Amino acid sequence: MKPFVGLSIISALIACHAYAELTPVREYLLKPPRDRRALFAMAVTPEQDVLSFVANDDGTWRLSRVRRWTDKQPLEDSLTVPGLVQGGREGWSNYWGVWLADMFVTPDSQFVACIVSAYPKGGGNREDLVSVVSLSQFKIVSTLHPSAVTQVGGNYRTYRLDHRGYLVVNASTPFPRHPGDDPFFGGSLHRLAILTLPGLDIGNRCEYSEWMRAGSVVRRENKSDCATLLQESGSSSLDEFSKTLLEAGEVSHRDEKTRPPECAFLTYDSRLSRDGRFRRDLCTGGHRGFFGNFVVSNAVVNIFLVKTGQRLGFIKQPSDHPVQSRFATIENRDYLLLMEGGTRLAVYQIKVE
Repeated sequence: MKPFVGLSIISALIACHAYAELTPVREYLLKPPRDRRALFAMAVTPEQDVLSFVANDDGTWRLSRVRRWTDKQPLEDSLTVPGLVQGGREGWSNYWGVWLADMFVTPDSQFVACIVSAYPKGGGNREDLVSVVSLSQFKIVSTLHPSAVTQVGGNYRTYRLDHRGYLVVNASTPFPRHPGDDPFFGGSLHRLAILTLPGLDIGNRCEYSEWMRAGSVVRRENKSDCATLLQESGSSSLDEFSKTLLEAGEVSHRDEKTRPPECAFLTYDSRLSRDGRFRRDLCTGGHRGFFGNFVVSNAVVNIFLVKTGQRLGFIKQPSDHPVQSRFATIENRDYLLLMEGGTRLAVYQIKVE
């Protein structure tokens, strides 16, 4: 860990509040190999350890954990996690199109679910591989290929974590469309299932049909099949259940009313800190890259005080490297963590008086 030298990944840092500061503390370079164009996911555990899940050239993935990142000498662990391909870069690109990566840390900080997903070139069903890692032992304890499991089969799958620390899988398959159908109206079959951790065993599950118009649900059929799943999760409806699910351990705050006009809809993201005091807006622009994923050409992270709505500061990064950010709190001090390419961790302290 070292102080910022020349603010290598920062082009502008401005405090916008008379009694607030967004101050660069230091940066840390994770162990090689490094490829700042690589696809990666980032997470922060309840103990405030930083996790980076980044793609390797050989088709595997590397899970890194950085502890005590406020110290001059942080502690770093790394683990190889299996992927969907073999054969180096050719294996990445010959068959697969768009790639996705995600991580979910359980509320008790015992496990992290690392998820690799890809869509075949030319169309086809999404493939996923889920690996659960014990954070106390820092080793893989279970692996599942959901694409091969009938109970969660479908064209698309989303993953979230519920308040019990279970992985929630929602697999959907669109109903066939016909010439003349309303382009803004359509339906799909949903297979909803609870995967217990760490074993990834299938618990309660259900199937229902959902019809949407212009992005909003207009009706659902066979909802009663989900009664047991909802009861055990403490929810009275599918809508209520979906609102309790966590995405990347933070609460999403996407609101079209607060989205700046210069931020594209598909790349705009807004998150709240765990205590609800701060809001972080990520506005990016870019294009599709080697992995088929979105490649950032510029990124701006704005920090707001939720209570007043005032902007505390921003970080502007003109770069073609993917970037993710998270809030963290250590010893009553608030931080913004910025990860570039899964290998460069930048630490900023948020000071509000």
